[in-house]
Amino acid sequence: MFAKSSKHSDQAKQPAWPFTSALYAKRMKAIFTISLIFTSLLIQGCPPHSYGIYRYHDVQISDVPVPCIEEAIKSIAGVTYLGHEIKDGGRTLTMSGLLPPDKVYKFKYSYKNQENRISIINKTNNGLQYHHAANSYNIEEANNLVATLNEVINRIDGEIEKSCSFSGLINKSSYSCDVEACNGSI
Repeated sequence: MFAKSSKHSDQAKQPAWPFTSALYAKRMKAIFTISLIFTSLLIQGCPPHSYGIYRYHDVQISDVPVPCIEEAIKSIAGVTYLGHEIKDGGRTLTMSGLLPPDKVYKFKYSYKNQENRISIINKTNNGLQYHHAANSYNIEEANNLVATLNEVINRIDGEIEKSCSFSGLINKSSYSCDVEACNGSI
């Protein structure tokens, strides 16, 4: 009866709103994906703060003296040596590419039913890094942990410095304590 004009048939083929097009859907999916990735990176990139004792020192020796460290820990009265493990750590990126992974040595011990560990990172390109800490994300728990372990941490570190040639471990290392139980022992 009525003939359709070509003008009306072209309008019928195009969507009435731009949000119904396939291109718009693809763009919204990409924006959503990028937002999701950014949000998850933001959440994972902001770990909570932990409280406690931290000791860090660069040691100028070439290899980790595992038997010496084990004996130093065992020599402290009241400390139970629980063993050690060696794991691969991070890999340093240089201009010539990735270096082999660092070796991380973790020495575990127990004192008054509190387990703790010493970590020594054998950096592929830069000596050893000594880490000894007692910390928790809960400040009350960290206070109890520090009250129990502060003295033994100092005794263990002193024995390792004396017996294993880790010079400057006690006096020259970076040391901090951010809970009340430290009582000015920083």
